[in-house]
Amino acid sequence: MNPAIWIGLIVAAGWVSSWWWHPRQACGKCEGTGRSYGKIFKRNFHHCAVCGGNGKETRPGTKAMMALGVIKSHPDQTGPGWGRRRRREARRR
Repeated sequence: MNPAIWIGLIVAAGWVSSWWWHPRQACGKCEGTGRSYGKIFKRNFHHCAVCGGNGKETRPGTKAMMALGVIKSHPDQTGPGWGRRRRREARRR
C-alpha cells in the first residue's frame, strides 16, 4: 500500500478521535467571550444566544458521534472534575 494512504488514514483517525477528546470549541458568534455587545450602546452586553454565555459550543463531529451513540455523556459534562461531581451527586440521591 502507498505510504500516503497510511498517513492519510492516521491523520483522519486522529481528527475523528479529537472529537471525543475535545468535544467543545470556541463559540463562533461571540468568539469565546460569552458576551454579545449591543449595536447602538457598545458598552452594554448580554449573554450569547448560541453558547448561553459560557463561550463554548459543541463541535459538529461530536454531535454526529452523540447521534450514533459513541459518546454517552453530553459535552458539557466532560473534562476535569466531572467524575468527582457525578459521584457526589450520586451519593446525594
